[in-house]
Amino acid sequence: MRALVLNLERRIDRRELFDATNGDMLSYQYSEYTWDGNDLKYDKLRELGFNTDKSWIDPIEETHLTKGEVGCFLSHWYAWKYCVELGEPLMILEDDAVVTDRFNMDQVHTKLNEGYNFVYLGWREMGESKPPTPPLNTVIDLSSNPMMAMAMMGAVQSQNADAATSVLNSVQNTITTTSEFVTPDYPYWGLAYVITPESAKILLDDTAKKNIIPVDEYLPKKLKELVPIAYKENVVEQRDRSETGTDITTGSRYDAFIDFDIHALTLGTDEDKCAKLFASAKHHGFEFTNLGKNVDWIGGDMLRSLGGGQKLRAVNEYIQELPDEDVVFFCDAYDVFMVDSLNEMVYRYLEIGHQVLFGAERICWPDASLSDTHKKINRKHFPDLSTPYQHLNSGTFIGRVGELKKILSILPDADESDQAWMQKRFFSEEFDIALDTECYLFQQHEPEVYKDGDQLVNPITQCYTCLYHGNGGKEMKDLFVQKYKDFYGTESPILYIPTVDYEILDNDIIMIDYLTPSMCDSLIELSERNGGYKGLEGDDVPAQEIRLSALGVRDITASHWWDSIEPIIAKHWTCCSYRGLRDAFIIKYSMNGQKQLRLHSDISLITGSVKLNDDYTGGELYFPRQNFSNKDVPVGKCILFPGQVTHPHTSKELKSGTKFSLTMWSDGNAFAG
Repeated sequence: MRALVLNLERRIDRRELFDATNGDMLSYQYSEYTWDGNDLKYDKLRELGFNTDKSWIDPIEETHLTKGEVGCFLSHWYAWKYCVELGEPLMILEDDAVVTDRFNMDQVHTKLNEGYNFVYLGWREMGESKPPTPPLNTVIDLSSNPMMAMAMMGAVQSQNADAATSVLNSVQNTITTTSEFVTPDYPYWGLAYVITPESAKILLDDTAKKNIIPVDEYLPKKLKELVPIAYKENVVEQRDRSETGTDITTGSRYDAFIDFDIHALTLGTDEDKCAKLFASAKHHGFEFTNLGKNVDWIGGDMLRSLGGGQKLRAVNEYIQELPDEDVVFFCDAYDVFMVDSLNEMVYRYLEIGHQVLFGAERICWPDASLSDTHKKINRKHFPDLSTPYQHLNSGTFIGRVGELKKILSILPDADESDQAWMQKRFFSEEFDIALDTECYLFQQHEPEVYKDGDQLVNPITQCYTCLYHGNGGKEMKDLFVQKYKDFYGTESPILYIPTVDYEILDNDIIMIDYLTPSMCDSLIELSERNGGYKGLEGDDVPAQEIRLSALGVRDITASHWWDSIEPIIAKHWTCCSYRGLRDAFIIKYSMNGQKQLRLHSDISLITGSVKLNDDYTGGELYFPRQNFSNKDVPVGKCILFPGQVTHPHTSKELKSGTKFSLTMWSDGNAFAG
């Protein structure tokens, strides 16, 4: 019997270990068809008939497959194909297998001759194995037991069925109690096994190409279609992974099989109006490329003309130098906010299985007469469609660059309706375009959606969407602002994280959660766009500062202070009464501007200080009486201290970079009550 070893070409170390350990135990060859997950390409898999538009999930771990897991499955798959081509049984071993001296090839041949077509040599039972049951075509040899043979002959001659059954049961019990084998229930691992061409054909089920799962779980899934048997005690063992490591690491969903770059695009010529989109994206760990930065808008104003063609022209220009397999996500800039990550959106896009996916809405705009045309095409893509969202909305889409290049090979005029133009491309059916009719990725204006935890739920489709698009008139825009506020607690793009308790850092200096680093970046960007840093007239301790009131975020900061910060202040400093936020401002220190701030006390009962960045040297906030500095305080954390009397402080000289800090002063009466 031939033995085939699965080993990646680059893993010479594992090959050498296998040779050194097993070279004297059996004759084998290395497979020519092992698949390295690091080199897998979607196009190649599609060419071989695998549906890579599906999101491949481990049914046990409920995680998405890694490239290593996909490569391992394919390596076994092509070993099964080799077995069919060979036309004889084949032993398959992974390269971390260690053949023990208990292995007996003649014993394996015996089991195959008895009618078994799958023999586990090295495995791990995840269920409850049973005594072996001989296959239907097994010939029972009674020659070694004359008494049983005579009993069976007598039963046959007398035509006594009960007696014959009793003899057979006795034979079966003898086989069971003496057998080195079991019938496996859920045998894990694809470490080492023997297959026949018959069982290999069963494993080569084309339905598996639509949804690959790890081979360790695929084999037990197919077990009912096989005639399997397994050694009670493994005759092939797995090498300790500390010696070799593994190429099949199970990571998060987002370490899964992805071999393309993802580009998040928008177009907003007024970046202040993009604030909600940008802040919500940062909250979910990604940033947009703004195609409208420093660009004049000539694409219409939606009041006097439909407009929008400029967006598609800009997207087309951007994608020309991108690889065809890359994915582009585009959304409008001013009336969209994110409620989930970019990676989540991409995985959902892959699950749907079309090259380009547009958002869908209830109304057919700008031409209501085209509603039936939309619905007719939708039914071709989704025969059981029953949702009200069946009309293309061009404000949100995601797709492969190659298909987008084809769609945009003809371009609308800059002031032409991008939605009407894209609907024509959809109606042509020349391209692989589908609509997100379940609002699985994109939720257009819908009053019925609601917040559930950190997700946005559509009660009609029962989907948790990835973004909200508040497209439409004033009523829709008001709802958009309210939905944003529901998620982020404010109409402002400056988002505050929950503050529930505090940590004591030093005598009367406490630390609380306040902003994430990305929120700090948003606040710096907002202040830099505004500019106008200056000291207050008559200030004894002047600094280059800008008030939050000038940035349009003082009110929400004051509200958050009152709701979340004041209770903590009152809990820690019980002797005072408080009346909320007195003042709040950002101070900028730079090498060509103000580098430090002299020792001083604040006109504040309790002061809050937030380090907005840390890419500078020097510039520590220092309290000489307490011998305490904020050097090790993380970005976004807020330290609170009595600023008026007991905690004089200074900002030491900046040595390099630019420092931004947020200062907040509380109002109240000391020694109240």
